[in-house]
Amino acid sequence: MNDKLPWTSMGDASHGGLTVSTPVLRLLGAVAFTCGIVGAILTFRGSLLAAFFCFTLFGGSGAALLLMSGRITADDTGIVVTRLLSRGRAEWVDVTGVEYGGGNLVFRLAPRKRVVLPGPEFWSGVDKAPLVKLIDAKLAERGVQMKATLRAILQAGDRL
Repeated sequence: MNDKLPWTSMGDASHGGLTVSTPVLRLLGAVAFTCGIVGAILTFRGSLLAAFFCFTLFGGSGAALLLMSGRITADDTGIVVTRLLSRGRAEWVDVTGVEYGGGNLVFRLAPRKRVVLPGPEFWSGVDKAPLVKLIDAKLAERGVQMKATLRAILQAGDRL
């Protein structure tokens, strides 16, 4: 394990990290992506426009769901989301606000910085309830209120 990376200890049972995953997003993403490819292949002979539509609509949606799915780990120092192609980290001391909406949980870190996680409705695992309690406790310690916003729906990626 690389000790230079700040998130390497998070999620390790010896450090008390809580971990959940998002299997529903991964499953729905895989099904939609597969349907997009199959639909594009089946409609290719009939119409290029139909093939493009099937692949773009279903394949694109499936790819987005696959890219959003991941593993969320938190401990007393912060929270980490590990996705297929990226990793985002927020330390509790840096969190200035939290927004939720449209299946996203957005941690605001500083002006124009954020870490976006799939919302708790997509989380699965034995640590789900303790993780929600940990997040609530850490936000309460800092006096940060969680609020529902339309802006959270539009936040698709981290900005660090």
